[in-house]
Amino acid sequence: LHPANTLSLHDALPISGDFTDRVKQYLIIDCRFSYEFEGGHIAEAVNLPTVAEVEQTLLETQRPPEPSTSEAKPIDGKTVLIFHCEFSAKRAPTRCACLSVASVG
Repeated sequence: LHPANTLSLHDALPISGDFTDRVKQYLIIDCRFSYEFEGGHIAEAVNLPTVAEVEQTLLETQRPPEPSTSEAKPIDGKTVLIFHCEFSAKRAPTRCACLSVASVG
């Protein structure tokens, strides 16, 4: 990682720029434990290690990211949620799945 223990979004994601006209922002949700996050993380990532924190931050706030579908393009672009964990095999998919269930439930 860089000296400040952060990795830039550009370095972390292989984003080619093909969708820049459709994306307003990338919201990186780092699902790792706080001590892992503090040891180094993607710049501008938000550390939300529990399902409750993900739900509270994304569903129960005054201004959650506006939902969108592949068919409907918001005028000012979409917010892309990226769930990140150490191996992206357990914590990130679990947080994403719980968010999906909570948003329709």
